[in-house]
Amino acid sequence: MKRRAWFTWETQRRNAALADAFSCDYLCFNYDHQPPPLRYIFCTARTLSSVLRNRYDLVFAQSPSIILAALVALLKWPLGYLLVIDAHNIVIEQGLGGPWLIKRLIRYAFSQADYVLVSNAELCQAVVQLGGHPLILPDRVPTIESVASPKLIKNSKRPIITLISSFANDEPIESFVKAASDTKETFTLFVTGRRSKAGTSLRYEGEKIRFTDFLPHEDFDALIQHSDLLVDLTTRENCLVCGAYEALAVEVPVLLSDTNALRQTFSGASFTQNSAEGFRASLVSSLQHLDQHKQ
Repeated sequence: MKRRAWFTWETQRRNAALADAFSCDYLCFNYDHQPPPLRYIFCTARTLSSVLRNRYDLVFAQSPSIILAALVALLKWPLGYLLVIDAHNIVIEQGLGGPWLIKRLIRYAFSQADYVLVSNAELCQAVVQLGGHPLILPDRVPTIESVASPKLIKNSKRPIITLISSFANDEPIESFVKAASDTKETFTLFVTGRRSKAGTSLRYEGEKIRFTDFLPHEDFDALIQHSDLLVDLTTRENCLVCGAYEALAVEVPVLLSDTNALRQTFSGASFTQNSAEGFRASLVSSLQHLDQHKQ
């Protein structure tokens, strides 16, 4: 039987789901707690060790990391495996308009890969421009086990809204949090993601708005299952956010940024303009129609 591996240097539900779907060894080397130089050294060393030791026939690699993609591309020819790169939006954007060295690394990795996976058709032409062979593979709706209500929301009599966040550059988190703090509606907004990345958004924390810090998978799953509304936002036009798939899995209403890609894929969601006025209006409307949305 052919040996397959899925390499990633960050924890993300898509990686585990697709590794399982393709019957791959799931190799997640996550050293986010380390400063960048050490993180890349540790991740590179473990990837090299695994690839050289196991002699895989088929290698998948998530990008980002760009360094991971370039590394497995460099090793492809001497080791003779098929290579598939799972390219996220930010990598394609950097390949088209990032710094010179980053563009060269991405173009090299894409040109060496047998296929470059993208989540929607709008990204295919960009992959071709970068020398790759695109293959469309949307996320799978994840399987999320039912768990008990987490302690942080037990006995809450307010509607629970969870803003799914990693505080990435394309997420208008502070704008949404400010809009939420300005509304007169009664609710508790939980903002996920590492507090260390929240920046000035933390100034809005209080009884109405709470920052959870990084949550282990089980705690995160419990929070989204027992929320009344999920929110996942992006300013990227062709980004299919993970929170939309997670909302489908736990059957909780979701509010998404109003982009063509998200509208076409998640027609049952609610949508908002990425503006303070849009966020306020969408929040009020969603809270007023929670029962209707749950149907």
